[in-house]
Amino acid sequence: MDPKTSATSLFRQTGPSVDSVAFRPKSISSHGLPLPVTAPPADVQSARHDNDHDHAEPQRYRTIWLSDIHLGSSGCQAPYLLDFLRHSDSEYLYLVGDIIDGWQLKKGWYWPQAHKDVVQKVLRKARKGT
Repeated sequence: MDPKTSATSLFRQTGPSVDSVAFRPKSISSHGLPLPVTAPPADVQSARHDNDHDHAEPQRYRTIWLSDIHLGSSGCQAPYLLDFLRHSDSEYLYLVGDIIDGWQLKKGWYWPQAHKDVVQKVLRKARKGT
C-alpha cells in the first residue's frame, strides 16, 4: 500500500465492508491492512484536495456511529476522522463514548487545530440535518 494513501482512499479501495465487532475495514489480503497510526504528512493533506477522485460524491450511509474519539488527547486520530467526515454523508450521526477526553485535558491542555476542525465539521453536519 502506498504510504501516501488517505483514509478515504483506503476506504474506497476496500469498500464499505466492516468487521461488526471492531468496526475496522476488513483486510483485503492474507496479510491484512494496517490501520494508520499517525497523521498524514502535510504534503499528502494538501495534495489530497488536488486529486479528482476526492471531489466525487460523498459515500452515503444511513447511520454513522462515532465512538471513543478522545479529542483532547495526543493519541486522537483527528486528521483521519476529519477526512472520513468530509467524504461521507449520513441520515443519522451518533456520538457514543468518549468524544472529548476530559481526563487528558485535566492533566494538560492539548487541543490542536485538527480537533477544532472535527468539532466544527460535526456541528456543520448537525445544522444541515444529519
